[in-house]
Amino acid sequence: MTPDLVEDLFQLDAKRRTQRRAAQQRYRKMINDRTDTLAVDTQRLKEEIKQLELQHKLLHSRIPSEATPWNVVVEYFRLFRYGCKVPALTTEPHKHHGTLVAEGSSESGRFSASSNVTRCQCEQRH
Repeated sequence: MTPDLVEDLFQLDAKRRTQRRAAQQRYRKMINDRTDTLAVDTQRLKEEIKQLELQHKLLHSRIPSEATPWNVVVEYFRLFRYGCKVPALTTEPHKHHGTLVAEGSSESGRFSASSNVTRCQCEQRH
């Protein structure tokens, strides 16, 4: 082996080491960048999960609304046809009901027209 050949082999070996070192640095940079990207993506996804869980809780806890346009129209026509049924204010019999019936029956065993109407109105309230 000649000294020039040995020198060329050392230079070639040094050049290959430099190329491998540069390739290794690029690879490490790529891995580090990927790790950073994954960390950022993981944080973003965790925040998105929190938002979606909150949204899920809000939707789940909301009283189910059946106010679709069709149901609103159906309810409107039901109220138009049958009227609004208001619950009775009390469940006790009306205090005047007994006296009206007693007054009506005391008149020769028949009800007068006015007491009959009043009696019917009282019964409808209960």
